[in-house]
Amino acid sequence: FEAVLQKVGFTNDDLRQVLQDDERSKAYLDDRFSAANLLTEDQLREYYQEHIDEFIEEDLILFFDKARPLIQQRLAMELRAEMISEWVAGLVRQAQVVYLQSK
Repeated sequence: FEAVLQKVGFTNDDLRQVLQDDERSKAYLDDRFSAANLLTEDQLREYYQEHIDEFIEEDLILFFDKARPLIQQRLAMELRAEMISEWVAGLVRQAQVVYLQSK
């Protein structure tokens, strides 16, 4: 572990800081975009109909009620990712961003 940290130029404190920053960022995004978890029954059913071929178990299509938890999880993740992407795009439009390319 110490050898790997040394190889990438990190100290234990550096790693701790990165992990804390990641947790803070995750908590912020979870709080800011929690609306993605507030899905309507219509949204869930529409997602199910559009992706019905993804809800197959043992060569049988799962009924909506059985697939509901999976539908809710997938749709919430997709909506959250979309909301975050739009939010970041808005931030980029409002600021001067310099992209650095590695050689």
